[in-house]
Amino acid sequence: MIRENFNAGWQIEKGGQSPFVSAFSAGQQGKAVHLPYDAMIHEERDPHTPSGSQSGFYPGGTYVYQKQFTAPAEWREEPVYLAFEGVYQVAMVYVNGYADFLVELSPYLQYGGENRITDESGQDDLFHQHSLTVSVKGAGTLEALGSAIPSSEGRYDTGSAESYDGYCLAVVRAAETPGTNCLTVAADNGEEQTLLLQVR
Repeated sequence: MIRENFNAGWQIEKGGQSPFVSAFSAGQQGKAVHLPYDAMIHEERDPHTPSGSQSGFYPGGTYVYQKQFTAPAEWREEPVYLAFEGVYQVAMVYVNGYADFLVELSPYLQYGGENRITDESGQDDLFHQHSLTVSVKGAGTLEALGSAIPSSEGRYDTGSAESYDGYCLAVVRAAETPGTNCLTVAADNGEEQTLLLQVR
């Protein structure tokens, strides 16, 4: 296997539009950077940022890294992989508009021609607070629900709470008889998830 340093020649810009729009919008010019490059620490700190000390009081957001390159025709005969190190845990990678994260480039490259890689990563959703409502049906009851803030003084005896750092904490008491608990979590943005818990 041949390894090639791919750190030079990247462009970065602050995201905000749909990642799919970013992936297909060619010709946009951002700031030229050489990787590794942490875009967030080049922003102004804000003591009121929702993530607070978790992000060092940087506002964060989504950052789009792009690189144009030519894939040599001889690469066509070999599998081509792109390895990312130190990318934030919430990221999407596009090669000529196609998305994956562990990317084998071979099927997507335009051999002998120009190619564009787009990496959109950030922490927009991870630290955002949402109002969550939790309900339990079946073989159990919801005993407590909280925001998971370590120093919280809020109530835990209601069926709703604010998420913290992307999390909330629910305590479900199982019934004395076997069955299934149906735990439903609804967020203020309209999303809803259901989890089935077996009581034995």
